[in-house]
Amino acid sequence: MFTSTYVFTRPFILKNFNFSETGQIGDTIGGITASIINLIGAVLVYISFKEQIKANET
Repeated sequence: MFTSTYVFTRPFILKNFNFSETGQIGDTIGGITASIINLIGAVLVYISFKEQIKANET
């Protein structure tokens, strides 16, 4: 998370993407990372439900 903040604010790394001009930098980083974190959370919930079903069967 902290590394992405540094990477996304360096214009010399991403010359085509200047996120500082599109709004607040926190909104930009939050919008990019929120979908990834939500997907990971959904997968973890699915795995926990499958394990709970398996535990209840025995």
